[in-house]
Amino acid sequence: MITLLLTSLFIFGLWLSSAEGMILDDLRWRFISQFPELAKPVIDCPTCMASVYGTIAYWGNVIIANQPVDALTAIGWPIFVLCLAGLNGIILKLAKWS
Repeated sequence: MITLLLTSLFIFGLWLSSAEGMILDDLRWRFISQFPELAKPVIDCPTCMASVYGTIAYWGNVIIANQPVDALTAIGWPIFVLCLAGLNGIILKLAKWS
């Protein structure tokens, strides 16, 4: 649960710091212009960003915790990513950003 919240905070921090006029604005526009297919999951859409950063956070947590990789761990990965995408989508709607 903590990993889910921290990952969501990281995603929103990255997304908001790449908004127009912010410090990472140039990075976002480079992704949009040079790698348009990667822009949304990497820096331009908090719901979409759950796929990339949720995967990194989930498997990073598994490695750091030295958990065995079994069927239950593998099943937990898409569930974690979907929950993260859902949480980010709810936050976007409640904050009226989209």
